Amino acid sequence: PEPMPLGWRVPAPPPPPPGSTGAIPMPAYSAIASEVDPSFFRAMRIPLLRGREFTPSDTADSPPVVIINRAMATRYWSNTDPIGRRIRLGPIYPWSTIVGVVDNIKRFGRDEQPRSEYYEPFAQAGDQRRLSKIPANLAAQFASQTRTVPVMVVVRTHLGRRAIAAGVTPLLRRIDP
Repeated sequence: PEPMPLGWRVPAPPPPPPGSTGAIPMPAYSAIASEVDPSFFRAMRIPLLRGREFTPSDTADSPPVVIINRAMATRYWSNTDPIGRRIRLGPIYPWSTIVGVVDNIKRFGRDEQPRSEYYEPFAQAGDQRRLSKIPANLAAQFASQTRTVPVMVVVRTHLGRRAIAAGVTPLLRRIDP
C-alpha cells in the first residue's frame, strides 16, 4: 500500500455465481494522478522509457489514454509490458489504455521513495467528459463531492522573464479569464 490521495482500479472480477447477491468487490490501488499537456514531459525533462508521449490527437473525442511512471509499471506489471494494458479510475470513468512509461520523479522531496503515478492528457481529463456518460443522478452526486484542483503551468525557455511573461500571460488568461 502506498499513502497517496487518488486511486485507480483494476478490471472487475468475473460476475458472482447465479443466486448470489451483493456488489462485486473491485480492489483499489493508490496512485498519484496528474493531468498534463503533450509537452509536459519535455518541459519537465522526464524521460520517456517505453511507448509514446501524449500527442495533440489525444483529445476528448479519441480513446482515453494514460502514461504511467516506472514505479507503477514495476509495482503492477513487473513481469509484463504495461503498454496496451488498460486501467479504470473508478466505476464512472472510461477504461484508459496505457500508451507510455516515463521515469520516476521526486514530487514531494529529494529523499522520498518513488510512488506510483499516472498522467492523463489534459484534453481528456476533467469531470465533464466522464460525467456526460453516466445517469444524471450519479453525475450530480459525483459533482457535489469533487473539489476544484489547482492548475500548474510549467514553462521552460532560454528567454528572459519579460519575454516569458509576454508569451505566457495571454495563455493564462485563456485558461482562467
